[in-house]
Amino acid sequence: MTYSFLISSKDINKALEFSKKICKENNIDNFDITILEPEKATGIGDVRILQEKILFKPLMGKQKAVVLNASKGISQEAQNALLKVLEEPPANTFIFLVVLNKDVVLPTIISRCKIIDLNNQVILSKEETREFEEKFSELLKSSLSEKLKLAESLAKDKDSALEWLGKIILGARAKMINLETDRNGSLNYQKKITVLQKRYIELKNSNANLRLGLEELFLSI
Repeated sequence: MTYSFLISSKDINKALEFSKKICKENNIDNFDITILEPEKATGIGDVRILQEKILFKPLMGKQKAVVLNASKGISQEAQNALLKVLEEPPANTFIFLVVLNKDVVLPTIISRCKIIDLNNQVILSKEETREFEEKFSELLKSSLSEKLKLAESLAKDKDSALEWLGKIILGARAKMINLETDRNGSLNYQKKITVLQKRYIELKNSNANLRLGLEELFLSI
């Protein structure tokens, strides 16, 4: 399976760390992560290097990742070349394109990527983190009817629902960190976080039925 991500953030270190978190949640070893950081605006030559890197087989696991840091800009020629990569990528490869603002990227690339806009990322206080750790635990223990009622309630407002999901993901991450000594428990949380993130991105970037999407999500975790 192949995943392509477009991460936009004015804090590039934050964007790179976020890409590494996604890799960790998908059991991609650091040895199988390649980060390309052009000294100037990304050109077609840099994309060709990326094309070469994604052909390598993973060393430590079943999946690998290539991160292209295009925070200094990316030419239209480079984007057109990258588009061809995204149209026919190799299997089991995560591709990350990191930019300051997603508005600099061609719509054709945006349509082929999962968008993560860290410029609008939710940040929780310590109190809120504890609150949403508990909410996540409660969600996992909820009955079928309780999950359906929650989905119905959240679906009344898309922005509020997405904000709630964003906070739940952060709460789940905090819970996972607390379980790091319990490998099985930590891996179980990683899988649930991956499901949450995937559905969050899908709901944020599509006009899919919000209530149905939330119901499917809550019943799957």
